[in-house]
Amino acid sequence: MKHRFIYPVIWVALFLLSGLPTFADELDFIGEAIAGGDTSDDLRKELEYIALGGLTNQSRENGRLTNNSPSDRARAVVYLGDLGTAEAKTTLLKILRTEVEPMVLTLAIKSLARIGLNDKEETTNTIAWVAIHFDNLNPDNLLALSSLDAIEALAKKSGGLKDPSIKDLLTRISKGRYIKAVQARAQRLLVDLRKYDTK
Repeated sequence: MKHRFIYPVIWVALFLLSGLPTFADELDFIGEAIAGGDTSDDLRKELEYIALGGLTNQSRENGRLTNNSPSDRARAVVYLGDLGTAEAKTTLLKILRTEVEPMVLTLAIKSLARIGLNDKEETTNTIAWVAIHFDNLNPDNLLALSSLDAIEALAKKSGGLKDPSIKDLLTRISKGRYIKAVQARAQRLLVDLRKYDTK
């Protein structure tokens, strides 16, 4: 049976009132709905609203941001991966371009790898853009590793990747400020991706 969801504006109002349902409660319902086989676009819309909370969807009280919860956003991106639809992929790409927390980005990238859609290499291009951005500012081992895993999985599914930003990213990680295991992983992936060029 599908759950009926309260519109996001009402959820924000309930959150501000305290003691009433929060996004954590709604995420519990969504998780149960997906586990029960519901992959409706209504769920995706709710998850998108939550995943962009505090970023593009902002609620304030006395000037203070009240809906900035990285833990809620992290759960939302995982559930988007569970949905596995093309629309969920599009939402996750939007999140990658907006999110600032490495933890949430890492989980969003993992969700994209699970969905496995890479039309015109848009997914791998966006993942590379995020990873290069963090490589320039503040290299993160887990973010880099999730990016490498996703690139490998998507390359296997599509028979290789042509986007030059992928090679740029792998070279950066292999020589960058990362632990040796992550650097080695990037080096191996560079070699593996060249194999597709000879086929």
